[in-house]
Amino acid sequence: MTSENSEIKRHDFPDGFLWGVGTSAYQVEGAWRADGKGFSIWDCFCLRHPDKIKGGANGCRSVENYSRMKEDVQMLKKMGVNSYRFSISWPRILPGGKVSMGKSMEGINYYNKLIDELLRNKIEPFVTLFHWDLPNALEEEYLGFLSSKIVDDFVDYADICFWEFGDRVKNWVTLNEPQKFSECGYAQGVWAPGRGGKTQDGDAQTEPYTVAYNLLNCHAAAYRKYNEDYKGIQKGRVGITLNCQYLEPYRGYQNEDDVQAVKYGYDFTFGWFMEPLTKGTWPKSMQTFAQSPTEDYPDGRVLPKFSSDQVKKLIHSYDFLGINYYTSGYVRKPTSSDLMPLGYTRDSHYVKTGQDPDGNNIGEQAFEGSWVYLCPEQLGKLLIYIKKTYEVTKDIMITENGTTITCVFF
Repeated sequence: MTSENSEIKRHDFPDGFLWGVGTSAYQVEGAWRADGKGFSIWDCFCLRHPDKIKGGANGCRSVENYSRMKEDVQMLKKMGVNSYRFSISWPRILPGGKVSMGKSMEGINYYNKLIDELLRNKIEPFVTLFHWDLPNALEEEYLGFLSSKIVDDFVDYADICFWEFGDRVKNWVTLNEPQKFSECGYAQGVWAPGRGGKTQDGDAQTEPYTVAYNLLNCHAAAYRKYNEDYKGIQKGRVGITLNCQYLEPYRGYQNEDDVQAVKYGYDFTFGWFMEPLTKGTWPKSMQTFAQSPTEDYPDGRVLPKFSSDQVKKLIHSYDFLGINYYTSGYVRKPTSSDLMPLGYTRDSHYVKTGQDPDGNNIGEQAFEGSWVYLCPEQLGKLLIYIKKTYEVTKDIMITENGTTITCVFF
């Protein structure tokens, strides 16, 4: 423990402690059509729906990491980090999404050069296979993660990555924040592929759950592929990264409704993916609420069910668990005045806010209007909660953590 004013130094941490930073391919690479790269769903979403992105921005150019890679690695070195987490762009490796459509050696060579440059500068690569930029070709062919066909194509893509880069990459993340991808892309319609919102195609009452089911099966299949074909030689690890916030009852722990809402809050975010990975089934509250009747489904809905073989492959299918933590929140039971969209959002049966009943923020707000409240002390509580609640015995890694800022000029 340290006092509030004490200075934390690098040598306070044990040897082998990894200090790192991270990016995702679409956010930094640019070069959206360079060297035969295929379109991703984010390429198409940003260009077709600029109104969905602040300022109509897109990642076509971004910060040009694709062409400035060596400069960027030198910046990492100057920062003093010893690890760098980045994602591989699936359509840069497989422009058509499938092995049968051909792979791009230019794309593969780019990542080879990046990995080699990192290692040359004593920076360990952590590689994410899927950070939401699905090849648009697969979205057009069979609606991407809404189809079980995605599993075979994802494993083929992962297989190429393991084969091409696994001799040097020892830490793999299959999926980054699959909960946010499912919610924002298929319930709210505010992220690619833009389904489920008020004016978009899709069905927010069923599609988020179908997508989550297929994402989990993709993860388990890729994990199995690595363990069967590569782990013995490459000696690497495969994990998954889940987003999570620490939740507290809005009116305190004496309020049973809000305490129950906290449970629902975890069930419909972190637990949505963690319970299948530990128990092979969906959280009990999700089984109840996501299958309840609605006006469109008077006889109720049906959650995808994992087969016994899928359960066997899912349970404990990770060598480490990545946690992305940025903020915390107060949670309460919804009231009739809460306008909750039909589907996943209403199914969750909780409302999250950054203020308590007296209007006090749970932590310092990063900036006016930001969703991030600075609650570093809650991270330790969250890790203990996760370890105890889900009986996690494998390594837990903080794969993302930080705050938001309005603008920085270098």
